[in-house]
This record gives sequence, C-alpha cells and structure tokens, in this order.
Amino acid sequence: TAAAPLKVVWDQIVGPAIANNAAPHSLIAGALLVETQNRGWAEELARRAPELLSRLQAQLGGARVIRSLCFKVKR
Repeated sequence: TAAAPLKVVWDQIVGPAIANNAAPHSLIAGALLVETQNRGWAEELARRAPELLSRLQAQLGGARVIRSLCFKVKR
C-alpha cells in the first residue's frame, strides 16, 4: 500500500512505545490510517494526533504527503 514506505521510518518518528502498539496501515488521499493494538491506544493517539501529524510531516515533506491521521483497532 502507499503506507508501506512509512513502516520503514515509523519507529524512528513515533518512538518505540507507540511503534510497539500502532502501525501505519494505509494512506489514501493524504489520510493515514493507523492500526492500534487496542482501543486505549487508539484514544491516546487520537489525542496526540496534532503532535504526531506534525512530526510525520516534518520528516516526510510537509502536508503534501500526510494531511490527517485516523486510528482504528487492529482486528
């Protein structure tokens, strides 16, 4: 998927705690879908979305690549 290249740098950008509990799943029209291990992580990352989005954009070329984040529990 378009999110595959993100998996290479995901750990570095978000840190080990988040990387162990969440991973990029798909990137469609600038919206990055992140799968989390459980609802608690989805809620925590949703609260931290502005910070995470800023870090991702800084590493990946601004809002041209990722414009928003969405979180869902991995099934």
